[in-house]
Amino acid sequence: LEGVRQDLESVLQSAPLAILVIDNAMQVSRASVPAKEKFQITDGLERMHLSQCQVPEGYPSLVQVASDTFQSREPKTIQFQTGNTFASLRSVPYFNEARDLRGVTIVISEIDSEELIAKMEMVEAMTGIGHWKLNLATNALSWSDRVHEIHGRPREKGAPTLVEALAYFLPEDLQIVNSTMERAIAPGEPYEFGLRIRRDDGRMVHVETRGTAQFDEKGRPSALIGVFADKDRQIRTEILLHQFDLAQEQSGTGFYSYDIGNRTMIWSRNLHALLGSDPDRTEVTFDRLMETIHPDNRQALRARFDEAMTSGEGFEFEPRILGADGAEL
Repeated sequence: LEGVRQDLESVLQSAPLAILVIDNAMQVSRASVPAKEKFQITDGLERMHLSQCQVPEGYPSLVQVASDTFQSREPKTIQFQTGNTFASLRSVPYFNEARDLRGVTIVISEIDSEELIAKMEMVEAMTGIGHWKLNLATNALSWSDRVHEIHGRPREKGAPTLVEALAYFLPEDLQIVNSTMERAIAPGEPYEFGLRIRRDDGRMVHVETRGTAQFDEKGRPSALIGVFADKDRQIRTEILLHQFDLAQEQSGTGFYSYDIGNRTMIWSRNLHALLGSDPDRTEVTFDRLMETIHPDNRQALRARFDEAMTSGEGFEFEPRILGADGAEL
């Protein structure tokens, strides 16, 4: 036990995050260096009651957070903004081997809002995923450029009102949106769903959104934040792949691809079916492909491959194929 205690102390001393370990008497039993600085815990006062911690402005009540966790015996996450900083507070109960509740660990991470916005803009540019925020006090909505693009809404029109934003969803999907947002605000559950919207140009698109609530210093929900993605291209690709699989099956063909740089290979499911191999159990490699070729044709086919990988030109070849049982197909 002494070794475990020393290991824990070492972790807390080196941890870059504010970490508080609270016992079931609501006393601070351990604290990381950033936590001591943030909550003004001086050496020798580690056993102080949680209510004696100096909580920075904009922070939720640590006592309330810990009490809620003790009562629910479940982890609790609160996201909030204080000044120019976005913060995430996670409160997690810990138990002994008999499942007796021994205490709560509170971990707080922070990021500068300007830094976060800059990173989000870079991620948005690379992934095509937009972000949004709804102020619950004013119902004011903010959209990133990408969310405007997904909705087909010109940027110069500005963000829509909440009523206008909800009107983009198809009427039969709107109840799901409303009930999901209510659960995010009341119990504070993060959410995600994929539904349909009608763009400004009249085109219907499938979208996916994920969000969570932010809370003020009193633990009240103050905002909803989230991301928004256009799933139409992915859905169209999945449909095309399905049609391609059907075409292979009906024509009795299969395909493979070989990544030269990483030396990895992919077989279509119908190629597996033609060769009598299990796609979930067969390790697909170039050598495995060669094993399906009749020995009389392997050298010639390998030479064609080598030439194609050097020249970048395609080739045609009609080798004799062997099935899983070794019989010629």
